[in-house]
Amino acid sequence: MAKGRLQLSRGLNSDKGKVVTITSNAGTSLLFSPIHIGGREVRNRIAMGSVTTAHARDGFVMPGHAEFLAARARGGAGMLITETFHVHPTSAAVGYGYLQISRDDFVEPARAIPDAVHAAGSLVIGQLGHMGRQWESGFSRQYQVAPSPRSAFPVFFEVAHELEPEEIAELVESFAAGARRLREAGFDGVELHGAHGLLIQQFLSPHTNFRTDAYGGSEENRLRFLREIIAAVRREVGNDFVLGLKISVDEFVPDGLSLDDSLRMLALLESESRLDYFLIAAGGFSAIETIHPTTHFEHSPFIENAAAVKRQSKLPILAIGKINRGAEAEAILEQGKADVIAMARGLICDPDLPNKIMSGRPDLVRGCISCNECHGRVWVGKVIFEAEDHIGGRIELVGRVRTDYANVVRYYGAQLKELAVDVRLGRRVTADEVMAETPDSVVVAAGTQPIWPDVPGGRGSNVVQMEDVIRGTKVGQQVVVWAEDNHAAPLAMADHLALEGHDVTLVTAYTFPGPEVEINTLTVLHRRLATSGVKVVADAILTAIGEASVSLRNRYTSTVAEIAANTVVACTPGAADPHIYRELKGQVPELSLIGDARAPRRLTAAVYEANRVARGL
Repeated sequence: MAKGRLQLSRGLNSDKGKVVTITSNAGTSLLFSPIHIGGREVRNRIAMGSVTTAHARDGFVMPGHAEFLAARARGGAGMLITETFHVHPTSAAVGYGYLQISRDDFVEPARAIPDAVHAAGSLVIGQLGHMGRQWESGFSRQYQVAPSPRSAFPVFFEVAHELEPEEIAELVESFAAGARRLREAGFDGVELHGAHGLLIQQFLSPHTNFRTDAYGGSEENRLRFLREIIAAVRREVGNDFVLGLKISVDEFVPDGLSLDDSLRMLALLESESRLDYFLIAAGGFSAIETIHPTTHFEHSPFIENAAAVKRQSKLPILAIGKINRGAEAEAILEQGKADVIAMARGLICDPDLPNKIMSGRPDLVRGCISCNECHGRVWVGKVIFEAEDHIGGRIELVGRVRTDYANVVRYYGAQLKELAVDVRLGRRVTADEVMAETPDSVVVAAGTQPIWPDVPGGRGSNVVQMEDVIRGTKVGQQVVVWAEDNHAAPLAMADHLALEGHDVTLVTAYTFPGPEVEINTLTVLHRRLATSGVKVVADAILTAIGEASVSLRNRYTSTVAEIAANTVVACTPGAADPHIYRELKGQVPELSLIGDARAPRRLTAAVYEANRVARGL
C-alpha cells in the first residue's frame, strides 16, 4: 500500500474466583498453546489489549479495575494488558478517570490488579504512557506537552507546549519510575504505549516532530526519546521483568510513519536486546478511524503489518485490530503472521470469549460488532412475542448491509436457543393476547413507527423509508437522503446507495451529518461519502417534495434551493410506539416500557434498559 493511503472494505461463563481450565479444543490449537514472553509463561495466546475504563478516581486504581481484568482472566485470556497508567502529571486528566502512576502513593491500590489477575491464572502487564498533545486543557486546566507546538487536529485543537530538553529528561525518568512502581505493585511487566498518536509516537513520527535538536529531524534523533525510555526502564526494573512496546507501524498519513520506516526502527530497537515483545497497532489521531477499526473495515484489516514485523523479528509479535473470532485468530497463528492475538473490544463484549471458543461453542460468543459503543449485556425474557418472522428488529436490517451488526442477532439468537426461551415469531400481538398468557410481568419493547416528512408531497409514492430500501424497494437514479437521524444511519444509507450507482444528495438540518457519531466511525463515513461522490447539503430544511425535485430552505439565511430527485429516502430515528403499553396499564402486576418504544435512541440504550429491567424481575 502506498504511504499514507488508507483502504477500507466496501462493502460458558467462568466461576468467579477460580482458575477455569477447559480442554476440549486445546490439544491441537495454537491459540490455546502456551508461549514464553520475557521469561514468563503465558498459558495461551490470547491477550487482552488495553482499554480505558475511566474507573479511576484522582488517578488511583479502584476495585472496578481489578474485577474488570480478573473477569477476562477467568474467561480464559492468558495475558491482560491494563489501560494506560500515566507516568507524569502533565499527561491527560485525572478528573477524566485516567490512571496515574506518577507518585509512590499510587502503588498500594494498584496491587489489587495483579492480585486478582494472578488468582485467575493469567499474567498482567501494566501499560505506561503519556498523552502528549492528545487532549485539551478543559479536562484539567493544564496545558498539553509535545515534541513540537502543534495541535492534535482533527480531534483536539489546542496547540501544545514544545518540550524543553530538561523536560524531556524528566519525562524519560517518569517512565522508569512508573515501571518501578508497577513492579513493586506485583505486575509481571510493563508495556510502553508508543501507538495511537501518544507522546512516544509523537516523537517518532515526522508528522508530529518538527524539532531541530537531538530529538528531531533524522530517524535516529526521532528514536532517541524512546531509546532513552527503554534504557531507563531496564535500568530501573532489571532484566527479569517483561518489557513490551506497543507501536503504530503505519500512521496512514502522507508525512507520517510508514511500515518501512517502522521496520527499520524496530530492527534497531530489537538489536539492543532490551525488549521482550512488540504489539503491532496502527494509526493515530490524524487517521483516527484506524485505531479502532469500525464495521466498515474487514476483519483483521492490518494483520499484514504484524506479519511483516514477524518476518524480520525473533521477538513474540502481538497482533491487534478487529480480531475477535476464534477461527480467524487460529488461522493468523497457523500462517505465522503473529504469535499472540490481542483482543480488546471482543473481550469487552464477552469476557468469556476464550473459554467459549476453547470449549467448542463459538456460537455462544457475544460477538463484537465494531460499533465502538463498547457496551454489551444480556437480556432474556420468558416468552418473547416478535412481530416479524425473525428477531432483531432494526438491527437485523442493519446487519444485511453492515455484516458486523448481524453478530448481535446471531448472538442473541444462540442465547435464546441455549436458554430454551419461548420465542414466538410473526406475532404482532394485542393486549388481549398478552393477557391470555396471565403474565406476572410484561416488558414492552415494540420499537418505533416510521416518521414521514411533514411537508407537501411527504407521503408521495416517491418517498420511501430507509428500512424499505434495505428490504429491497427500488429507488430512482437521483436520490435525496433526508437525514432526520443525528447518528450514522443517514450516512450509511447514502454510502450504500452511492455504491449501487445512484446519484446521491444527503440533506440535513444539522451543521454536518452525523453529529452524534463517535469520531472513528464518523471519519470513515465522511471519507467514504467524499470519495464516492455523495453531495452533502447541510443546514437545510426540507420544505416540499415534488415528482422530480425537492425544495429546501437554509435555516440561517432562508435561501431557497431546489434539488433534482426522483426518490426521497427518509432516514429518521422513528417515532416511539408505546400503544400496547398504554393498553396494558393497570392490567398486569409489573409493566415496563424500554428501548425505542420509550424513546428512540441507540442500541446501547435499549440493551442497558433491558438488562436493568431483567435484573429487577
